[in-house]
Amino acid sequence: MPMLIEDSDFDELFSHVQSVWQQLGETEPHFSVLTSERFQTSKIKDNQTDFYNSGRADVERLLKTLQRNGIDIESLKMCLEYGCGLGRVTYWLAKRFENVVGYDISEPHLNLASEHLKEMGVENVSLRHIKKPGDIGDFPKVDLVYSIIVLQHNPPPIIRLIIRELVRALNPGGIALFQVPTYRVGYRFSVKEYLSDEGTRSEIEMHVLPQNEIFKILAAEQGELLEVLEDGSTGLRGGERSNTFVVRKIRRTM
Repeated sequence: MPMLIEDSDFDELFSHVQSVWQQLGETEPHFSVLTSERFQTSKIKDNQTDFYNSGRADVERLLKTLQRNGIDIESLKMCLEYGCGLGRVTYWLAKRFENVVGYDISEPHLNLASEHLKEMGVENVSLRHIKKPGDIGDFPKVDLVYSIIVLQHNPPPIIRLIIRELVRALNPGGIALFQVPTYRVGYRFSVKEYLSDEGTRSEIEMHVLPQNEIFKILAAEQGELLEVLEDGSTGLRGGERSNTFVVRKIRRTM
């Protein structure tokens, strides 16, 4: 069963994650998205084009996954990207879908994303800042949800909330594709221990949410699981396993 957590503790978890990513957005925005030395602030000038072009492969992979699952891509008009960061993938999503709304917890990241999209002449993207936990449940209804290498940076209680609200945001028949680490040798999470230790540091965190907990969320929110892929998004560190989930919102029948 998911752990019960006080609202005050949840707010503290959220505030910590937000403060870390706000700081990263101000100091190492590109490196915080893709942790390659080439994308550190001191080197990004020579590698910025490669950084943004990398998002193309992510969207191509998304489209191939949808096709493999028999999804009519042309029926997906409105796309929600959670954790859009600097717009690395957002730009390529905007080339494929009519409208894209991108959410992120870090305002500095969003500001840079806005500048990039404006420079590229993109006009069908709306960027929105997640300022507080309640904003996570204030999504518009969409046909497609996309979130890769994002949820893992949140403690499990926040991952649960995000997945639940993303599935709730889907129109009937809509599709969600999201990635989460689901196993790591020795991983455990305690709210009390986290807030007194890891939650006091200013660094990128990597968290885990087991598959069975994700399955329970999907079942509760009428999410039909179409496919679970084992991916290498986290580098398989310490016996870690990361999965990409493809989910369809069940159409209600009268």
